[in-house]
Amino acid sequence: MATKALIGKDLREHGAAAIGLLVASLVMVALAIAQNRSAAFSMSPFEVVRFALITFVPLIVLTLGNRLIVREYLSGTRLFVEALPVGSMRPLLVKYGLGAAFLSLLAATLLAACVLGSSAADDVTPQWLGQLLLKTLVVMCLYWSIVFCFSLCGHLRIVLYLVTLGIVAMIAWMPAIDATRFAPFRLLDRDLFVFERDVVPVADMLWTLALAAAFLVTGFLIARLGNGSVADRLARPMTRRDFVVLGVLLIAGSGLAGVIAENRTREPIRFGNTSVLRVPEPAIEMYFASELYRERSEAFLASVQTAVEPMQARLGIDALPIVRLALRPTRERHDIDYGTLDGVYVAGNWLENDSYDDAVLVAVVLHGLLTARTTGRAPFEPHHWVLDGFTRWWAETLGEPQALQTSHRDELLTRAVFVASRLDDDADLVTGWQGIADNFGYPSAEALAFSAVLYIAETQGVEAVYDLGRAFLAEPVAASVLGSFSDRSRPAWQRFTTATGLTRDDFTRDWAAWLAQRSRDPGVAGRLALIPALDPVFEVDSSDAAQPAIVAGYTPRRGRVVSEVHEEAVCVFRYGSLSAFDYEYEVGDEDKRETRCVADEAAHVLSGRHGSGDRVYVALEFESPDFHQALRLGSQRLVIP
Repeated sequence: MATKALIGKDLREHGAAAIGLLVASLVMVALAIAQNRSAAFSMSPFEVVRFALITFVPLIVLTLGNRLIVREYLSGTRLFVEALPVGSMRPLLVKYGLGAAFLSLLAATLLAACVLGSSAADDVTPQWLGQLLLKTLVVMCLYWSIVFCFSLCGHLRIVLYLVTLGIVAMIAWMPAIDATRFAPFRLLDRDLFVFERDVVPVADMLWTLALAAAFLVTGFLIARLGNGSVADRLARPMTRRDFVVLGVLLIAGSGLAGVIAENRTREPIRFGNTSVLRVPEPAIEMYFASELYRERSEAFLASVQTAVEPMQARLGIDALPIVRLALRPTRERHDIDYGTLDGVYVAGNWLENDSYDDAVLVAVVLHGLLTARTTGRAPFEPHHWVLDGFTRWWAETLGEPQALQTSHRDELLTRAVFVASRLDDDADLVTGWQGIADNFGYPSAEALAFSAVLYIAETQGVEAVYDLGRAFLAEPVAASVLGSFSDRSRPAWQRFTTATGLTRDDFTRDWAAWLAQRSRDPGVAGRLALIPALDPVFEVDSSDAAQPAIVAGYTPRRGRVVSEVHEEAVCVFRYGSLSAFDYEYEVGDEDKRETRCVADEAAHVLSGRHGSGDRVYVALEFESPDFHQALRLGSQRLVIP
């Protein structure tokens, strides 16, 4: 009866708060699942489980400990409860049990929400779901045991939380420490926590539970001293000495964090003084390899400088990172290395470039500058199409529409019309940009984005394009919580409408109509006629179970006659192995096969390279001297049965 009375007391005092925490958790989970589902390469809603465990679940556990233990322990009402004929330990056992029950309910609710948001691709089985629930409960048990223990330490719990946070950060981020040697970190592995189905991490769960038990026992030992001076000392407010100790710990932690950050920072790319060209403003360095290549490299450097300076002024950007360009004379023209970890680094071969190829490479440089400016946000949906469209438009025009060369315009619009003609009727040409890039390749997706920006420039004026660039590409991610909320309060399409004066529906409809009209332009129509009227087909032939084969080919496009193509044109089959998880993938030049562009459903047969369960990315492309870059006819991600 006494135990029931204690349970009833805590439920009456904290039941409403518990319901509020549960509802808030469900809202967070729903938002996370929706965000995951809207991503171009979302994998599984069950990823939200791990996300929750390392983000908001610890905050919920802290709130739970504060409600159940801290308020009662520091206010002195625990003395009244302990004076009842129930002993000093039973109230704490009840509180720990209630907290564990609430977190178990939270874990079950979290997984239930993920199940509701799952699809057939997630292959939800009772065994796997039970394993995931068990791992989630083990992690929550560790969190609750730590909070339970520290909550019994009065005001000193703040110091203990800070010390624990510092230790966790050190293990997670210090390069000299292998985090996978610690069971809780190994259990929360980025890939295996959710997606491991065959191996149950029994040892990791037992070690994590042992750590939880150690904190739990420590907590009860502290409570056992409740009749002595130790517990009274812990319940008093923090003294000046305590604040001094806390300050020392914070300073030491800040110093340690600085050392960790310094160790994690790689050495920046630096060019020497030999075969290097430099421009002070905007800061650009170029390594040109040999004096033989100086003249051509100086010309390309001037093209980059001419593009960067006015863009910075038009967008109102106060400072840009340094650009480092490295010549690789032996590479193909469009084989480019690109990075933004330390300024903008681009390596490629510009020696044989014409003006179109130069614009491709300049757009890559601008892409890197604006990615760095927005602290990495610009390449994510729904900003990416603006980034690619704006940078290519600027590389072609330098902000002056009359500077756009007719041949460049026609080739880019040909690509855009080709891609648009092969999309589903209900496809969103803007928010689906990332999927379009995966299916048809980045050059064609960039051309589609370019056509959208060109449409805005021609119908709304170049100032609308500048405003669009400022709204999406000129500002870094907010550095504060309030700034982040302010940023999130303005959805992407609201920014778009404010900048261009076009609503989402009007823009999508009118742009598609404008693009269809461009297909009748002589320069565009002529290039479209050079593309073979073929549709790609892919299948897996499993008739030989020992050596399944991937079969790729071409079928005549309905309503079109397969036309003659350039004598040097070829159709290319590209393929590459994928991991078990979806991610952006661009197949390289090393895995490809060529053939004539004719209707043949078995033009390419790839046998003996992949086994059952393998995932393979396959693509068919058209390469011709009439186009500067390969035109992807289509692609698919196959699973070998």
